[in-house]
Amino acid sequence: MILSCPEKLEEQLTHALGILKEAIEEFASSFQQPMPLLLPRPALLLAGVVTSSIYLLEHAIWSFTANEASLEVDIEVFRRWVIEGDTVAAIASVRRAKKSASKRVEINSTIVFGAATKSKL
Repeated sequence: MILSCPEKLEEQLTHALGILKEAIEEFASSFQQPMPLLLPRPALLLAGVVTSSIYLLEHAIWSFTANEASLEVDIEVFRRWVIEGDTVAAIASVRRAKKSASKRVEINSTIVFGAATKSKL
């Protein structure tokens, strides 16, 4: 998964790394053209989740490699961030936005600009 992750650590983080991999793949595939109108916001939120996850993973890898006293805590912080945080929800939001129908965009426009605008479109 992550090239710098030692095999022994990777074994401990299999589930969390699987979710992170899924998030990275979902984000990477978000920029296909044409881009759905509702995709930029959830894709940006997913980018933040992925970036934070990678930083936490790199810290856990450093802690593992350096045999730091905080190793157990560093591993658990990464695991909780990915598994218990909003990673799965962020992936789901991007997937939902990719499938967004024109009806949802139309309703969003009505919510923001009012029903009268609909007839002007």
